[in-house]
Amino acid sequence: MGGQFERNKHSGRVGVGVLSSHYSQGIGTGLMQKIEDISIEHDIFRLELTVMEHNRAAYHLYSQLGYTAEGINRNSLFVDGKWVNEIMMAKLLGKGR
Repeated sequence: MGGQFERNKHSGRVGVGVLSSHYSQGIGTGLMQKIEDISIEHDIFRLELTVMEHNRAAYHLYSQLGYTAEGINRNSLFVDGKWVNEIMMAKLLGKGR
């Protein structure tokens, strides 16, 4: 999803989920690479996402793909009866670097 205004139309928000039965098959990496390709084609040069703090596998994947942690949304989700922090991450693409 790209920004809706002139000042942020270069930014996109990413949301991806992979079923646990399909982990470690390269699906997440493939999806993220395709999202980056499409983003560049549409002049989106900053991609943002959040990852639940306890999801170390996803955090590791995003880090390997060049995303950088930019902050924490504390107690932003309520999952299985517990408050969960989200880590905000972003990556600059193409002209945005």
